[in-house]
Amino acid sequence: MNLKIDIHIHSINSFDSSIQIEDLQEISRSKGLDGVAITDHDKYFNGKVDGLVVIPGIEVSTREGHLLGLGQVGKIAAGLSVNETIRIIHDRGGVVILAHPYDLIRGGIKPDQIREKLDGIETINSMAYPYNLSKHLAEKAAKKMGVSSLGGSDSHTLETVGDAYTCIRSQSSSIDEIIDAIRKGDVSPEGGSIGNVNQLRRMKAAVKWRLKT
Repeated sequence: MNLKIDIHIHSINSFDSSIQIEDLQEISRSKGLDGVAITDHDKYFNGKVDGLVVIPGIEVSTREGHLLGLGQVGKIAAGLSVNETIRIIHDRGGVVILAHPYDLIRGGIKPDQIREKLDGIETINSMAYPYNLSKHLAEKAAKKMGVSSLGGSDSHTLETVGDAYTCIRSQSSSIDEIIDAIRKGDVSPEGGSIGNVNQLRRMKAAVKWRLKT
């Protein structure tokens, strides 16, 4: 089966997001999504949303930048090295996705900083700036490393949920099958940029995040 899942969404549990979890069902269905991964900053989410597949997830702030950990990975401390963080996620049976590696506003982990094996790179991130350059460089890195290319909106506001997503070719909608499909590369990224108005909103939120951290 083919599932459309936005693998990178933030809820109000991330201080810079306004998305209420109970609102995700309606907006996701209106965008044609089958599911989401709620990946709050350094806060693990393993809850449910009626009518949606919800992949457990977290966006971890490593010393070098941000990683997405998907699956039953639990809470992971911020401030560890990227390679130590990858090992922890893999030891817990999860998959590791490199988030927005070439975003000039937020920065990101560059592939040459990584010694451990990645499971994928977020080649389409709707919030990435500049979008086209970030996408091009991320696609080039994923191809060079031989890892999956995935898409996520990185939404912090409800209206941008589903602006990018990942098509996952899975045997079923079970979390284990979805994680396995990501690991095997049975995925493809879809979607695009959030647009200039929403990008300005996101830049303000990113500046606030940097000042706080």
